[in-house]
Amino acid sequence: MSAWVLLLPASAAPSRWFPGDPSYPDLSCTVNYFWLLSQRGWLGATHSRLLMYPNVADFVLLAGFQLDALVARPFIAVFGLTAGFTLFQVTALWLAGASAAWLAGCWWRSPVAALVGGIVCQSSPVLVRELAYGRPTQVFGIIFVPLALGLFARALVTKGQGSAFLSGLMLGFAALSYWFYGFFCGLGMASLWVLSLVERRWAFRSVFACLAGTSLVVGLPIAYTLVGQAPMAAMDTTLWDTVVHGGRSMVLAQLLEERDLGSLALSEGLLGITPIVVLLGFAGAWGQRARRWVAPALWLALATLIAAGPIINLPGSVPL
Repeated sequence: MSAWVLLLPASAAPSRWFPGDPSYPDLSCTVNYFWLLSQRGWLGATHSRLLMYPNVADFVLLAGFQLDALVARPFIAVFGLTAGFTLFQVTALWLAGASAAWLAGCWWRSPVAALVGGIVCQSSPVLVRELAYGRPTQVFGIIFVPLALGLFARALVTKGQGSAFLSGLMLGFAALSYWFYGFFCGLGMASLWVLSLVERRWAFRSVFACLAGTSLVVGLPIAYTLVGQAPMAAMDTTLWDTVVHGGRSMVLAQLLEERDLGSLALSEGLLGITPIVVLLGFAGAWGQRARRWVAPALWLALATLIAAGPIINLPGSVPL
């Protein structure tokens, strides 16, 4: 129900409305890519003349191996482009909440924690912003992150190779949906392994099983990307190169400084009630065993550090 409510009014009239703000370019680009994949398939998307004709563009290389567009194909085939695209987003947001609810419920062994965790994930200001901008890819990709973290934690505790392999698959699907999620989720899983080392649980077999699952999913796509990246424009651009954005010349690092904990947090309301949620989370963890709250606190610290980047000026004007 919460997924349906968050996507109103489009969810109430899926055949009439696309979720998202049409004043941003992302929505039209996303709809175009979903249509292209539904009509032409993966092979057609790698040799398309529908962008900057007569140039042949590789949409898969430019936009990534977006699993969301592939999963949306049955929705579009049955309901048409408009309704299929909208119903897919409702489903993706529901699955994101269900995934977070599963992790929260298992971690804290509480159905109340599951309900709260699922709705907090769905209504996260960042995810809502992505939907408003017409970027369902980030919402779809987040489905796999709680699954990867939870299954890997289970594997480290039980030494279950099956759970470790499944966690690797989930990590691979997260990365394949949105490459940055592979990095973020990988950091979270690495922090779990470090904590297991503190408990003298080496779990090398679980780590190798996880890596095997990830490689199975992303191995060929990574090879395809590496082979095809040479002709792509700006591949050699560094953080210190000058770019033009909004009619202004600036160093790329300056452009990236507008992060979710920077000016965007205030101008777009990205913080929302997140600080209150975090405080309530710490209150709920009070009195719990360290084994329950250390890993989530570490994830939160890592997420805050990344959101504050990519450059953090330390005391004495020392850049990190």
